[in-house]
Amino acid sequence: MNVGRRLRSTPVRVKIFVPVTAVVVAAFACIAYATSLVLERQLQEASERTALQKADVAEAAVRRAMLDGLTREMKHAVENLGESPELPRIALRKVNGQYVAERRVPGHAYVPTSELPLPGTAITQEILSDGQSYLRVTKSIANDRSCFQCHPPSQKTLGYLEVDVSTTWLTRRVSQSHTLIAAAAGITLVLVWLAVTLSVNAAVLGPLHRLGRAMSGLKRGDRQIRLEADSRDEIGRLVRHFNEMAEQIREAEQDLVRTERQLAEAERLASVGLMAAGIAHEINNPLAAVSMAAELLNTPGISEEQRSKLAKMVLEGTERIQNIVAELLTLDRRQGLVLKPEDPATVLRQALHSVDVPAHIRVHFRVQENLPKILVHRDKIARALGNIIKNAVQAMPERGELTFSTETSDGRMNIYITDTGYGIAPEILEHIFDPFFSTREVGKGFGLGLAFAHSMIEQHGGEVFAASTVGEGSTFTVVLPLAQEETQDAKEGMEPGEGH
Repeated sequence: MNVGRRLRSTPVRVKIFVPVTAVVVAAFACIAYATSLVLERQLQEASERTALQKADVAEAAVRRAMLDGLTREMKHAVENLGESPELPRIALRKVNGQYVAERRVPGHAYVPTSELPLPGTAITQEILSDGQSYLRVTKSIANDRSCFQCHPPSQKTLGYLEVDVSTTWLTRRVSQSHTLIAAAAGITLVLVWLAVTLSVNAAVLGPLHRLGRAMSGLKRGDRQIRLEADSRDEIGRLVRHFNEMAEQIREAEQDLVRTERQLAEAERLASVGLMAAGIAHEINNPLAAVSMAAELLNTPGISEEQRSKLAKMVLEGTERIQNIVAELLTLDRRQGLVLKPEDPATVLRQALHSVDVPAHIRVHFRVQENLPKILVHRDKIARALGNIIKNAVQAMPERGELTFSTETSDGRMNIYITDTGYGIAPEILEHIFDPFFSTREVGKGFGLGLAFAHSMIEQHGGEVFAASTVGEGSTFTVVLPLAQEETQDAKEGMEPGEGH
């Protein structure tokens, strides 16, 4: 992913030059490699031919001196051949390894021959001596009929002639060739870079920069900006398309402004109407009960017990209206909260007891005692949790299971509320915390329960998430901060309590 992002931000000049450079470098590398191989092979063959010619000359001189029985002449022939600067060493040895004659230039170290040729043949091998490279030719001096008078026919080889030919010049020549090829490649790359840079700047980058500045102006709100299409190539067509797009954007923006105004007005009216209908019904129910109870209180002859029940109805209705107003005011986050360390189990039990859970729902309270305390306003966070519990209960109208569990992690407390109800569809799940969003009919709730819970939990510095599978149930996760002393205890190595 990082590589793709860097590639997308790479300048166009580099994107064009890098492939061209890679192709040129690869081509020059192949040519240089092939040329070096051919040149090196030719020079090696020339060295081998020179060494073999020298060995043939030396063998002829040695064989002639041997036939004449002139040992001194044989040595003299070897020494004369060894005076050549191209031959740092030439030697004649017997089969038993004893040297009959040897000529070696000063400083040329002796390196023994590792392999001997068959009778009448010659072999070559590369050797290193004092940092210098040499090609050694070892030639076998075969025993023929002219030598039978002194050597028995069973002796196939009379001796060996060793000739060292310097190949330092070969290495130097190859190195010079590599230098020339590298210099030519470097000059070519510079010329290619200049050509590509000038061409790209004139044909691509310049027009693109102008187009980029025009698009920036369009982005800033300059709807009158236009470019001159002075060419008929791809860039010219792109400029004409930009001018057409700018004109279309100007016209579409005007239409959009008119449409947004109309839509905003329609949404505002619809939202106000829906909210008004829901609030009116929510308030009318307890208000009707309060009104009826107030009228009955004035009825003559009612007993004290009846009067007490009617007064209780008035108080409950009034409290219900106050709660509705409080939920509306909760959406205003400017109100202050007094937070105190509270026990999570106690808060959860208070929230659970605030909801009328039917008998057909089994409750699993898997929350341990003595958990780390959370920093909350107990009544308000219990009410927020109670709204989530109420939502879970409404999702299980016939039967189901409601499970509570907790977990501490990184100075925070995770509270899990899980139900086995209908579940929530994905397209609805993303709106469940929106104010006035409800899937129930008007009058059966106006979508403030979960919105209040979300707002109140965030005011506590926490978070709430919902995960659901249709047909299997939902899990609400409430994350709340631990009290400061509990966090400090955890840092000092105390084990936080966990519930599952």
